[in-house]
Order: sequence, then structure tokens, then C-alpha cells
Amino acid sequence: MTIKCRECGEEAKLIKGKYHWKEVGLENVYLEGEGVKQWECTNGHKTVQINAVGHLLKVLAGAVAKKLDRLTGKEVRFLRKSIKMRANKMAALLGMRPESYSKIENGHDEVGSRVDRMVRLVYRDPEDVEAILMALTDVQKDTEGSWDMTAPLAGQGEPVAAYAVA
Repeated sequence: MTIKCRECGEEAKLIKGKYHWKEVGLENVYLEGEGVKQWECTNGHKTVQINAVGHLLKVLAGAVAKKLDRLTGKEVRFLRKSIKMRANKMAALLGMRPESYSKIENGHDEVGSRVDRMVRLVYRDPEDVEAILMALTDVQKDTEGSWDMTAPLAGQGEPVAAYAVA
């Protein structure tokens, strides 16, 4: 099977083999099988067709989120983008300055264990986690270092309130 090259118009032939999917933003993603086709023309230009890209991206994001090792900066960016969240918003949810978060995504700073866990949590349920984290942020701003809670006493119907002021 042949097609015309999109860059030069020459005939491009179907080639076999794994496709290194660099465009996804991760270094170690290779595709092969019936769902991916590659063509190359005599001038060396390559064209690729990937079927069901949306589904493939969801599966890939799920696999990245479940990996046992700590996330890399590129994986943090990939998960954030997979939930269509802006970097500024993710930084705010993590309680970080956007500049610090950017350094993590760009590989200038390591992904710490706290950031790793929080990014995975946000990926799994972005709306609920955002609401919870923003509510906590608002409580912290309102109380400026204090905390409070209300809980029923064991065996009694009356609640007890506890608070601390920093």
C-alpha cells in the first residue's frame, strides 16, 4: 500500500516496525500492531496514522498513574495534560508557586514523593480533589494557622468543639 507524502508529494511506502511515539511527550512509548501504520517516502519523510488516539491516551495515562516507580517530570506533565488542567491550576492545588511547579515538569527539579502522590490523586478525580484542596486552602487562609473541628463525644449526643490558634 502506498500514499503520497504530505511534505513533498512523492510516493510513500508502508513500513513495518515499532513507532516511537515522541509526540505524546514521554520518552519510552512505542506503538506497534494494526492500530498504527507508518509510511516513508524516498526523501525520508515519514507519516504515521494512529487509530483511536483518544482511547490510547486514556489507557496510557492510566498506566502512568499506576506505575510503581516515582513519576518523572514529563509524566507529571502528561497526567496534567490528560485531564486538561492548566499548569497554574495544578500548582495551586499542590500548594506550589507556578515557577516551582514548572521546574518539576521541565526536569529541573525532582518529583518529590508528596508531589508524586498528589498528582496521581488529582489525576484520578480532578473535580472532587480540586474542591477538597481548595476548601482546605480557604480554611487555612481564613484561620491563619489555627484549626477547628466538631465531633460528637463517645456515647453522648452533644458535640464537642476543639480549636487551636497559632
